[in-house]
Amino acid sequence: GLDSGIDYVCLTSPFTNLYSYPYSYGAGYTAAVKDGSLYLGTNRGLYYTSYPVQSNGNLPDIRPVPQSSGQVWNLCHIGDELFCLHDRGIFLIQDNGMKRVTDITGAWCCQQVMNRKGLMYIGVYNGIYLVEKTDGEWRVVCKIEGLNDSSRLFEQEDARTIWMYNTDHITHIKLSENLTKVTSVKDYDTKDGFPSKNHIYPAKIKGRIYFATPSGIYKHNIHKDIMEPYPDMNNLLNGTATYSRLLEYNDHLISLSPYEICIANLGTYKKGANTSINPIRQPKIESVLNFEAIIPLSDSLLVIPNEDGFALFSIPAVREQQDRSHSLYIKNMYLSYPKDSLVYTANFLKRKPALSIDYALNSIRFEYELSSLILSDDTHFRYRLNKGEWSDFTVARTKEYSNLPEGEYIFEIKALFPDGTSSSDEISFRILPPWYRSVMAYICYIVLALFGMWGVYRWDDMRVKRKKQQAIVEKDKELFEMEKEYEEKARNEKQIMQLEKEKLEHDLQHKSQEMANLMINFVRKNEMLTEIKSEIAKVSAMLKGEGSRESKQQLILINSKIDSNIQSDEVLKRIEDQFDLIHNNFMKRLHAKHPDLSNNERMMCAYLKMNLSTKEIAPLLNISVRGVETIRYRLRKKFGLEREDSLTDYLSNYL
Repeated sequence: GLDSGIDYVCLTSPFTNLYSYPYSYGAGYTAAVKDGSLYLGTNRGLYYTSYPVQSNGNLPDIRPVPQSSGQVWNLCHIGDELFCLHDRGIFLIQDNGMKRVTDITGAWCCQQVMNRKGLMYIGVYNGIYLVEKTDGEWRVVCKIEGLNDSSRLFEQEDARTIWMYNTDHITHIKLSENLTKVTSVKDYDTKDGFPSKNHIYPAKIKGRIYFATPSGIYKHNIHKDIMEPYPDMNNLLNGTATYSRLLEYNDHLISLSPYEICIANLGTYKKGANTSINPIRQPKIESVLNFEAIIPLSDSLLVIPNEDGFALFSIPAVREQQDRSHSLYIKNMYLSYPKDSLVYTANFLKRKPALSIDYALNSIRFEYELSSLILSDDTHFRYRLNKGEWSDFTVARTKEYSNLPEGEYIFEIKALFPDGTSSSDEISFRILPPWYRSVMAYICYIVLALFGMWGVYRWDDMRVKRKKQQAIVEKDKELFEMEKEYEEKARNEKQIMQLEKEKLEHDLQHKSQEMANLMINFVRKNEMLTEIKSEIAKVSAMLKGEGSRESKQQLILINSKIDSNIQSDEVLKRIEDQFDLIHNNFMKRLHAKHPDLSNNERMMCAYLKMNLSTKEIAPLLNISVRGVETIRYRLRKKFGLEREDSLTDYLSNYL
């Protein structure tokens, strides 16, 4: 109990500081155990203390190694020997003292050459040296030709193949058979599949090279010659988190992240079943980010160098872990726009209502908490929405989402405790669609679509009808044009026929006139011949005497010739035939309809058909005008005509 509140001491924390301010021996870089001593490499030199660590009063008894002042980069075991990689070179540690090995300076780290006992690679500031042990002494064979980059971090795939990390890329190096020079070099970065250029660290696990990256564990695909994620190892650890170191120790896989230490059992049949995830307290984050190293001392103890020195991490035993599966709960849920409004708060019954939120209020904030008896300084949280990727670890107790689209959602929160146990909680809610994507809106859209389809159908039907109507109009127009053309043609033909008719009538009239003239001439000829015959008779009567006999004979002969010329039946018959030919068998039709007509009556009908006047007809029939009238009267009686009926019309139209 304090003046300003209550504070606590975490008695079960897995972290213990070896030393801290003001009792400082420098920033920690590396550590190793040999012959019952724990050696600590710092930026001030090499120190040692007994192992297991024993306290002298309040602090462990830490002593400096003589002649080791300066920057210590690494401590490496090669066989039974422990080497100190120093800014001044490489030293062999013996009996809490140091012995210089070779005249190399600026050494980062060293590794025994794979399958080559007595050979060692030493990474220095400007490349790699090949060192050989002969007669119990380590001697430099050569500096590997063609390699001049700083070689702080490297791993061997085999004796001739080295993977090395350089600031912004990974370098793949192939050496010659005698290991003295580089035969091929290839760099790998983001264009080859890595998620970033920086913070990519090679590690050798179960004889294969893997890469710890800010986006999980990667491996090299030999067939495609690209880098790709390795899901099996990610699942074995804690997913695709940020990993800064990866190492294998006694069939365990240990990874270091900015927020946690994962320890997985490589020999377990069910991968990830015994994975221990141990969060790192907030005050240690910066120091771990700066040095990113982890040194296992035993199956249950790790050393983590940091800016303040060294932290000992004791892996919590499973039997000591508490049941905290229900200690995390979602406390409040707010709609944060346009103003905060509480829609859910935790209750003792742990009931979560089915929340439906309007689309206009789709910005949501969650507040989550631990049970009041849980100490939470070492607890970290992760969250996700709708079974997506888990977020990075955070100590924040709120999470806000803005402008969520409509749909069903599940918000999940998980707490990870220092002993590796976890607790989780979740809440479901639904964002309603906006009015224009609601069920009613879709019904309206369907109705409008149906109306639209009906309108399109009607429009198309009207268009078809218009086309048909237009086709009919065009057809009617075409028929009208054809009819007009036909009428024009018929009119022309009619005119032609009329002209031909007029011509025929004219020809008929001309022929009739010619025939009438011929008949008139014939009658006149007969009249003249009759007169001549009368004169001949007078002359014959006047002749007397001896010579008159011959004269009379001559006169008789002339008279007989005249008689033969006066005979007109055959001539009249021929005239009738010609008349029938001209007037469409008029005489035959007249005889057929009125067979009782006399010759004069028949000839009278012919003359009337020829439109001859009474005066013209009288001499042709050799009768008077009154005689012609008499014949006309008889014909009307025989034809049965009334007083008002025209004889000429009857002959022209009814015969």
